[in-house]
Amino acid sequence: MKVPGLGRPKRLNATRRALTWWFGPPQAAHQSATMSIDVQRSLAYLEALNHASAGRARITLNHLLAAAIARILADFPAAVFGEDGEAVAR
Repeated sequence: MKVPGLGRPKRLNATRRALTWWFGPPQAAHQSATMSIDVQRSLAYLEALNHASAGRARITLNHLLAAAIARILADFPAAVFGEDGEAVAR
């Protein structure tokens, strides 16, 4: 790694090379995250909703999450489109 003004670059040891690789820019165009969310109240809401509308198509947690994400993206279009209105590269 060459540092301006310090002359010849130093060779990184194996640990630093691994950490540089690990914390470097992503190689894939997508990112993912894992989290835990307490959905007990949401499940109780869905159970009551589905019980009240027996005989109709059931609404699942996936439906609820998709609707929440759609509303967030509608409220914050810059998450999909940049400030200039162009689509954000993914």
